[in-house]
Amino acid sequence: MARLESEAKGGFYPTPSEEMDLILKRLSCVPGESITLLDPCCGKGAALKQWNDDLTSKGAITTSFGIEI
Repeated sequence: MARLESEAKGGFYPTPSEEMDLILKRLSCVPGESITLLDPCCGKGAALKQWNDDLTSKGAITTSFGIEI
């Protein structure tokens, strides 16, 4: 992507949900396990929510933190 176009978007590049699905298929947890999630560049938080929902559905107890400018 051209620099001017990138600056016009404010550097915002959300992770596509289809790509998150592929990432989340590789993650596992022990049911009842306590997991803390941190997304230091969360944007609107869609990927963090998807990550949180996936681990919760697998039985984890999650706490999530998202940081954005």
